[in-house]
Amino acid sequence: MTTKARIEQGRVVELMTAEPFPGFHPSLVWVDASGDVEVGWTYMNGQFTPPKPPAPESIADAYIGALQQVMDSTARSRGYDDIKSAITYLQSSIPKFAAEANSMCAWRDAVWRYGLNEIAYVQSAFKPLPSLEEFVSAMPSIEWPEGV
Repeated sequence: MTTKARIEQGRVVELMTAEPFPGFHPSLVWVDASGDVEVGWTYMNGQFTPPKPPAPESIADAYIGALQQVMDSTARSRGYDDIKSAITYLQSSIPKFAAEANSMCAWRDAVWRYGLNEIAYVQSAFKPLPSLEEFVSAMPSIEWPEGV
C-alpha cells in the first residue's frame, strides 16, 4: 500500500493510503508519506516536521482567558457589564446588588484558586492537560444569594 500526503501551503491537509494510488488533478499536490506523518505537519524541502507544542505560557493564557470569559458572561447574565463591574457593588446600599456582588467575589476567588492550581498541576506534569471544555466544566459553580 502506498501512503501519500496532500500538501497545501506547506502543510499536510490529508493522508491517503491506497493501492494503486488514484490519479488526481495536477493542482492537488500529493507526496510520498511513509513513516510517521500526520495531518497538520509541515512539509518543506522533502521533509515532514511535526508541529511544535504550544508554550506553557500560551496554554495558561488560553485557560485563564476561558475562566475569565465564563465569569464575565455569568455577571452579564445578571445585568452587569462584567465580573469586575459587578464586584464594585460590594458596598452598595441596595441589598440585591450587594448580595450578588458578595457571591460573585467569593466565586471569583474560588474560580482563580481552582484554575491556578490546575494549571500548576499540568505545568508540573502531575496531571495531563485537559481539554478546554473539561477544564471550564470543572470550575466551581456560583451560589447566588436567595431571597434578595
